[in-house]
Amino acid sequence: MKNRFVTAVLIGAVLLLSGCASTPETTGPTYGEISHLFPALKPGEGRVFFFRERSRRGNPTGVTLNDEYVGPAKAGTFFYVDRPAGSYTAKARIEWEMRVSFTLTAGETKYIILKPMVGIRNSNLALAPMEPHMATGMLHNLVFTGTLPGNAAAPAGK
Repeated sequence: MKNRFVTAVLIGAVLLLSGCASTPETTGPTYGEISHLFPALKPGEGRVFFFRERSRRGNPTGVTLNDEYVGPAKAGTFFYVDRPAGSYTAKARIEWEMRVSFTLTAGETKYIILKPMVGIRNSNLALAPMEPHMATGMLHNLVFTGTLPGNAAAPAGK
């Protein structure tokens, strides 16, 4: 009888822990599946990718660019925006506001990662620029939460 109880407790613990270790349930097309659908940049514009690795740390939040909401920051997702060349500040807030400032030149693509960092009650998100060769490798299996021109891909999980 005691062995059955111990076995039941162990099975319950394994099931509980396996649920905690799983990645967020975000579905939709991945970067690897749709990157060929991204439109060419318009003259005078650059592109900024925002992405967040799969992780249970950190709550979902929104990202602003020069105080304009541009998209969600959910774990395991990415989106991009095209903007005229110029100076920009991207922000995200969970417990406190985190920001990164950068200059975007015409024809340039920037990559901004949102990385969870431990806060007082929740995990906050640090924003940091990332080199293109590192970022594109990380983006490959992340889910797209943006909208392509002509609704070529309508992400599910939005």
